[in-house]
Amino acid sequence: MSNICNRPRIKPVMNIMANSILKKLESKEIKTDEELETVDMIKNGRSFASTENLAPVLGWLKQASS
Repeated sequence: MSNICNRPRIKPVMNIMANSILKKLESKEIKTDEELETVDMIKNGRSFASTENLAPVLGWLKQASS
């Protein structure tokens, strides 16, 4: 298996999982926007952790701690 995603800071198991997901997604003829974002994230190290994306989680934490 070739390492499509070969980042030294990623643990070997995570690297294997990322490569497996990437291979499966790239083999699909028609990809959703989410799948294209996932491929981009794996290949280019993109992150979706932002205040906007974390708002539901932060809201839940605030509610759970009150």
